[in-house]
Amino acid sequence: NVIEGNLSEGDIIKLYQTGGIIDGQEFSIERDPIYRPGEELILFLKKRKVSTGEETYISLGINDGRFDVINSKIYTRGLDYGDKSTSEEKKKVKKSDSIAEMNYSDITKLGYTVEEFMQKIKEVKNKR
Repeated sequence: NVIEGNLSEGDIIKLYQTGGIIDGQEFSIERDPIYRPGEELILFLKKRKVSTGEETYISLGINDGRFDVINSKIYTRGLDYGDKSTSEEKKKVKKSDSIAEMNYSDITKLGYTVEEFMQKIKEVKNKR
């Protein structure tokens, strides 16, 4: 699904990412593993040209630009990914709250489906 931009469902794009796989060994930035065929992700992308002049896309940050989809649920890679210590110290959030006011562990903890997450993104976009 494309929420904004000139891409259509089914378009094939090139993603530019730091790192790679050499002789079976993955080299990547922490929390930004190499994209693999068949992964289901929600990506926030920006178009850019690489040194060859070819148009590619990059994600808008490791934390903000890439969300994993596992069994139709959203999992985040944010800085507080998996961190339980902060969740007890802050206010409780509900699925009905705006995702603009949530941190990464909130999004994972609330167990958004892809459809629910996409709706939340559209709500924030429409308020801009």
